[in-house]
Amino acid sequence: MQILLFSNKFEMKRNSSIALLILIACIYVCIGASQPPEFVSYVDNDKNYKKYDYDYVMTGQVESVSYALSTYYPCYVAINDETSPGHLYFHAAQLTAMCEFAQDCRNRGIAVKMGVQKAWVGANNILTIEYAYTQANFETKVLIYFNGKLKRGARLNDDDCPFPLEKMTSSADEVNALKKALITGITGQDGSYLAEFLLEKGYEVHGIIRRASTFNTSRIEHLYADPKTHREGKMKLHYGDMTDSSSLIKIIATVKPDEIYNLAAQSHVKVSFDLSEYTAEVDAIGTLRLLEAIRICNLDGDVKFYQASTSELYGKVVETPQTEKTPFYPRSPYACAKLYGYWIVVNHREAYNIFACNGILFNHESPRRGENFVTRKITRSVAKIHLKQLDSFELGNLDSKRDWGHAKDYVEAMWMMLQQERPQDFVIATGETHSVREFVEAAFRVIGTEIEWRGTGVNEVGVERGTDKIRIRVNPKYFRPSEVDLLLGDATKAWNELKWKPKISFLELVEDMTKSDIELMSKNPRA
Repeated sequence: MQILLFSNKFEMKRNSSIALLILIACIYVCIGASQPPEFVSYVDNDKNYKKYDYDYVMTGQVESVSYALSTYYPCYVAINDETSPGHLYFHAAQLTAMCEFAQDCRNRGIAVKMGVQKAWVGANNILTIEYAYTQANFETKVLIYFNGKLKRGARLNDDDCPFPLEKMTSSADEVNALKKALITGITGQDGSYLAEFLLEKGYEVHGIIRRASTFNTSRIEHLYADPKTHREGKMKLHYGDMTDSSSLIKIIATVKPDEIYNLAAQSHVKVSFDLSEYTAEVDAIGTLRLLEAIRICNLDGDVKFYQASTSELYGKVVETPQTEKTPFYPRSPYACAKLYGYWIVVNHREAYNIFACNGILFNHESPRRGENFVTRKITRSVAKIHLKQLDSFELGNLDSKRDWGHAKDYVEAMWMMLQQERPQDFVIATGETHSVREFVEAAFRVIGTEIEWRGTGVNEVGVERGTDKIRIRVNPKYFRPSEVDLLLGDATKAWNELKWKPKISFLELVEDMTKSDIELMSKNPRA
């Protein structure tokens, strides 16, 4: 049998050697002499695996130990503070089981101490336990499960298993139950989906909303009216504004969140040309205000910060597809403001060691998309035409191309970024590009209509096949002063490191939005 022993950075006295030998003997008797399998470390995007023997692991390569633990083999592990900051990775369901196992070891005469200061769930439901360490030389035997299944290997007999399979059905909610998330822009498309996502994971969710004469929370009313989320205090709203530092400081000091998601923005590109100063105040300086509020509240070592960045940073693209390393070339006041937000996040990460990430999200839509965005304008208009409430509508550049995904998929990526061991920036995209023209055609197909295009330039029209009715016209007033023609993201880094991939296709997205608007307009034609 091979034994993994890591010292915990303290000097051994002479008689400690004798005690250690006795301890090893006890462990050997309790555990048995079965040979555990080799450790396995993930490489090459889930396609290939490289095996490491114990000698390699004993060099202090904690990353190798981490991956080994996620392969659900029986493992023998203790962590050396000298070779790592004290991070171990376990499946989300392991925290309770590990504590039970530690107690079981004590009952059997094995000296085990395990300190856990903080825990959170990361990508692939792997739980990161921060500062999980041993107080003395010992051998910990941990039986690791992944997705509830035990892989072939040197498994224990059921009688020897310290935590039976039926105990492994607990979810990550138990771990997340103590976590607080603060969302700016919670009433928007992304904010509402993110609130749903985090509530389902057991978070206590706090949202910042602006004071208005009307309670503009339609996208989250179904959450706020839910007895479980409202009466039990799982979601709370706070009045604040991205242009008011004092309100942000007060909210952060009161809530003391574990995670902050900055989704608030003046996000309409064309509107930013008319409201350029306001856009800069909210999107650029507003981000700085949040980061400084974290520092003022002395939470820079405790809070994880997500910044909603945008593919509009690439603007006049210099390469296709765009990655995290593609140079930026913003072409609107909105993109310029977001570029400041991007770099001020990087600056605070490097200068003050704040866990801050930029999510460079390409276009993502949903039935909750704002009505003044082109995708929602299309699906609303198609729904009205289907219900005979409208004859035709106008659009701008039909050949503008975007990488469109579903907002539900993208908010999951936001969360995944904050579950990593170190902060990084990620491109989140589908890797597919479609034109406005294609979006129109797909939306009409949902209602069983084919569109034919006739004419060119501003004189081009979309005609309903079979009736020759004009359904779409081009209006130059919808052109941007400086157009961004093609955006296509390469999310390889997110696929490899976060294990994130979009689940909803382009056609499924268009169908979801169109059917939702048909239902909405049938109930209220003026909606």
